[in-house]
Amino acid sequence: WDAQTQALYQKHLTEGLEFRNLETLFGQVMATQRVVIANAPSSDPRRGGLPPGHPSLSAFLGLPFEFDGKMVGMVGLANRPGGYDSGIIRFLRPPLETCGHILQSYRNLLARQAAEAALREEKERYEDLVENLSELIQTTDAEGRIQYVNAVWREALGHAESRGLDVWTIVAPQSRASLRAGLDRLAEESHLHGMDLTLVAQDGELVEVEANIVARLEEGCIREVRYYLRDVTAARRAEREIERLRQAAQQRERLADVGVLTAKIVHDLSNPLAALSMVSQGIKRKIERQPEGAASALAAPVDRLIQTTTHLDAILSDFKDFARGQALRLSPVDLSAIVRDLAVLWRPVAEHRGVELRISVKTPFPTITGDLEKIRRATENLLKNAIEAREQGRGSIEVSLTPAPGGGVLLRVSDDGPGVPEGIDPFALFVSSKATGTGLGLPICRQIVEAHGGHLEHRPGYPCGAVFEMTLPKRPVPEGLST
Repeated sequence: WDAQTQALYQKHLTEGLEFRNLETLFGQVMATQRVVIANAPSSDPRRGGLPPGHPSLSAFLGLPFEFDGKMVGMVGLANRPGGYDSGIIRFLRPPLETCGHILQSYRNLLARQAAEAALREEKERYEDLVENLSELIQTTDAEGRIQYVNAVWREALGHAESRGLDVWTIVAPQSRASLRAGLDRLAEESHLHGMDLTLVAQDGELVEVEANIVARLEEGCIREVRYYLRDVTAARRAEREIERLRQAAQQRERLADVGVLTAKIVHDLSNPLAALSMVSQGIKRKIERQPEGAASALAAPVDRLIQTTTHLDAILSDFKDFARGQALRLSPVDLSAIVRDLAVLWRPVAEHRGVELRISVKTPFPTITGDLEKIRRATENLLKNAIEAREQGRGSIEVSLTPAPGGGVLLRVSDDGPGVPEGIDPFALFVSSKATGTGLGLPICRQIVEAHGGHLEHRPGYPCGAVFEMTLPKRPVPEGLST
């Protein structure tokens, strides 16, 4: 280890020294994986020369070292005075075995680090792909606790703390039975495709999705469930709107076909019905003047007759209003004042039924243009229906009035009653869930609202009840309004 050797070492310390010619003493160790001793290198037949700048050799010893029976490295020693023999080899064996273990451990460490780096890169690539998919993705464990959600899921449903959340808390009641049935089949089928589900966002909004569900099974048992959810809320709303317009067009066609005939029938029935009502009222008055007379036994049947004729008269009156259409007498309308007046009128009725009536109106409230009496009629009908929906037991109704885009107004009436039965269109003619209903109230309400250029919509309440939303635009106020 003289100055010349140290200089050669420093020169190749950074880049290393490559041996491409194995026809040398050094190369023979690697080629044969055997010990090479050359105490006269210059005349040894295995010699192959020295690299430029390499110190001269007076003796050489090349020792391979192994790990698990495989050569993993070698050590070259040179220029020992007196040369090398088997005693030196025996002396160096123990430290060389240790070198073999150290070198193999280092190689294992490098391989593990490389595998971990590749795994991290693959994981980052996978997570980036999942996070940027347009689908909502969630995974749950076997007990239905959410383990992972992607960014699109968080944006759509808004649950910031999702890990550990019970999946059933985000599934709307109307979808729970079908999802349970599907999960029961997963253990056998391992995947479900195209399942329609409705989820509940953190703010209570309903999100409609089309779900592909995949289970990871171990020994026939579900260990993980992956949900790939496509948000179809906008598409479903568009489909329902198209269906509503189609039904409305069919309804208009039917009404056009039978309108004249029906109007005549209604007119022809009105006169005999009025006469029947007057006769019934006359009989009732006579019975009341002689309560102990022979005709007293007819009191109850006459009362039922009067109630029936009154109900029929209401049906005919509603139908005539519907058939005539909605000609509007425009004037400035303060819908907030209408809501407050109706709350005073109907609150005693609600309290009698055990229903709490809550009114939420932001003030001051913008004035719109419309037919005051018709808007009041539509608003009162929505409030009356909500109160009458509570047949028994305590409940609540909330009426809120907020500004709508473009200067219009949005009236929302929500209750926690039984709601509209599934499969029933509340705006269909002559369809009513009330025993004494005519089935014309809500169609007339919608007719009034649409005549103003607005919309009247229904959706199920959460977790129960019904929500009706009436949107009225702010129409320009023409000159010379009728007042």
